[in-house]
Amino acid sequence: MSDSPLLLTLAELVSINSVNSSYEGGPGEAELGEYVRMFFEHRGIETWEQEVFPGRNNVISRLPGRDPGRRIVLEAHMDTVSVKGMSIPPFEPRVAEGRMYGRGACDTKAGLATMMHALADLKAEGITPPCEVWLAAVVDEEYSYRGVVKLCEGITAAASIVAEPTELRAVIATKGVLRWRIVVRGKSAHSSKPHLGVNAIHHMSRVVLALEEMHGRSQRTQRILCSAQPRATWA
Repeated sequence: MSDSPLLLTLAELVSINSVNSSYEGGPGEAELGEYVRMFFEHRGIETWEQEVFPGRNNVISRLPGRDPGRRIVLEAHMDTVSVKGMSIPPFEPRVAEGRMYGRGACDTKAGLATMMHALADLKAEGITPPCEVWLAAVVDEEYSYRGVVKLCEGITAAASIVAEPTELRAVIATKGVLRWRIVVRGKSAHSSKPHLGVNAIHHMSRVVLALEEMHGRSQRTQRILCSAQPRATWA
């Protein structure tokens, strides 16, 4: 393992089991949140917690800026998906061929570690950024994203950077999720007089076909947008 402070922090994050508690056996984010909080408190960076669920808190850190009326928010989630089906020890970080392996190494503990060190380096070098900088380490992204919803209550910001893995592409938007319940009502009738009834299955079949057509249109639009996204270059 490299002695890079960033990689060492990432390894420590990966070694902490923060599987979302909505998954079987998942302990949640409490231990990881404590690690993040102590990381910043030891460096003299203002840090507080925001309760989302009992025992599951967002951890927010703040560096003041020259313009207190402007803010940029760095955001990464602390929870991971389940370890079920993994073929390697999930909480034993291992580097091979330039990559670190372990549950959450990519999604999104690498981004979280990078953002943590970005704030720490600004503080250590005595740099006051143009605007205040928040880092929000949030809970529950992998199940119902209540952590970021809570974070957004009453917050204002000029910009935000989210640490989701994007294959080094600069992504300004991403797909979301919309859930709803569709109820189609029919009318019963005797089989000898079906014309007096309304077949709810027939109505629902048209709804399903319309949804399939809409889904196809959205996929075509998404492919066009993705192909137009610029790729970041790294020295």
